[in-house]
Amino acid sequence: IEYVYFLLAGEFVKIGKTSGDPSARISTLQTGSPYPISLLAHMHGGQKEEFELHRQFSKYRVRQNGEWFHYDGELKKIIAEIAMEEFA
Repeated sequence: IEYVYFLLAGEFVKIGKTSGDPSARISTLQTGSPYPISLLAHMHGGQKEEFELHRQFSKYRVRQNGEWFHYDGELKKIIAEIAMEEFA
């Protein structure tokens, strides 16, 4: 099963994908981050869904073609909706 995940680090969100437990990505990424990283939400999906989210929220991107985004506006709202669906 593949998942698209949203990880929070400071004021930034990483949108990525994994074929395993999304929370397992935290330990891998934590060593390179000055901020504590936490899992905000995840959903079923693979590379197609990940790329679509990157395109949809490109205006929030921290660096061109990167996977880190500013945790703000519509992106913040969508993540909250996905998180609520997880627990519904």
